[in-house]
Amino acid sequence: MYAYFLTGLKDHAITPTAPTAQQPLGQFPTTPADLAQITAFAGTHGVTFPDPNALAVEIKTAWVETSSLPDPGNYVTMTATVPTYNTSNPNQWTPNGTKTVQLALVGMHVVGSTGTHGSSSGPGHPEMIWATFEHLGNTPLATYTYNSTAGPKAVNRSTAGTWLFSKSNSNGPFNCMHMMESAGNIVPFNPGAPCPAGSFTASDTLRQKAWGAASDVSPNPMDGSAVASNTEIISINNSVRGMMPAGDVRTNYYTPGATWTIFGGSPSFTNPPTPGNQVGTSLLAGSTMETYQQGTDTTAASGGSNCFSCHFDLHGPSALGRATIDVSHIFNFPGSSLQPLSFAQLSVRVSQRAAPPGKHTILVTVTNSGTGAAVAGAKVNVSDPDNSGIKASGVTSSIGTVTLTYARCFEVFGPPEVPKPVRVFVPCDGDVSATGFTPVTFDAP
Repeated sequence: MYAYFLTGLKDHAITPTAPTAQQPLGQFPTTPADLAQITAFAGTHGVTFPDPNALAVEIKTAWVETSSLPDPGNYVTMTATVPTYNTSNPNQWTPNGTKTVQLALVGMHVVGSTGTHGSSSGPGHPEMIWATFEHLGNTPLATYTYNSTAGPKAVNRSTAGTWLFSKSNSNGPFNCMHMMESAGNIVPFNPGAPCPAGSFTASDTLRQKAWGAASDVSPNPMDGSAVASNTEIISINNSVRGMMPAGDVRTNYYTPGATWTIFGGSPSFTNPPTPGNQVGTSLLAGSTMETYQQGTDTTAASGGSNCFSCHFDLHGPSALGRATIDVSHIFNFPGSSLQPLSFAQLSVRVSQRAAPPGKHTILVTVTNSGTGAAVAGAKVNVSDPDNSGIKASGVTSSIGTVTLTYARCFEVFGPPEVPKPVRVFVPCDGDVSATGFTPVTFDAP
């Protein structure tokens, strides 16, 4: 959905909603009207979405090299090209090339507008629903309480065991940034007490709000306490993981929660996210991508932030008078390098066949230049070069071919005073069109 939305905008096939000087691409797609434009544009390229009401979904992931793991088989993995750094300078690491390595997934955000209501002014969740996922081996959890089947149960913090982002049995300080990115380089960062001076060393991370709630504060107006909210998230994880087959690598991941607003920022979708209308786990921060927004040991109870602390309308109130919808840091972001889709072209191959006198018979084969697959249903025309009309027309079969027979094309040369001008046979004009492709032309013998 997002790819065709962005491509339609940049190809001027989709009219942007409420564009401004700051947001020339208009607003993020959330409404049925947005949906109609996107599906119509995709349809011109032969694409039908399996779940169009999902609208735009953004995914952000965090990875580490599997060479640093004792058990890479317990992770979702992929091969990727990543930057390398010159680490000889004790004050600055500088990019010096790339390498291809196997990576392991340690964290993931999934964010989406989650559909539309049945009116042009009714987005489902214009502020989007923000969910995060983590690997079980990332970090220890701070103390939390939930309602077990035997009554309230407190789970005390324990840093014993092996953790990817914390030393075993660490006593902190936790969540202290040691280094940061600056102009493409990595440099030390000095956060101040209780954190140590910046350095190129590992830091110890703790999920301060284990399930998106402070220890003594309910994260939303729908739950009466942090304990109730914690219980819901733990139950969801147990339920989903219990449905997975034994040995499924996804059982090594869990969700600390998700946050959104009551009824998409009601009334009438006009209210941006605030502490009063956020629901779900509204003190949510992932250990891999908001590591240092969780609060340190001294700020754990009230400090830290959540998704809406960073993802808010950058340009003031919504031009449509609705809840905050310009929360994407990809869409409309200054300097965005997102590129539109590059659609595959039709590939046409022509071969001659035996034909009656004075005529030509050709076999036209049409394929997708991107995949090499046959293109069925493509319309093929052969026309006279003098625009006098179509001489032959047909539609390709399931194997991408069509046979056409037509009178040969010619042009007459010679001055008017010559009693017998010269007639010279020339190629006819050919053209091919198919849904989802840009029409192409060819010379027909």
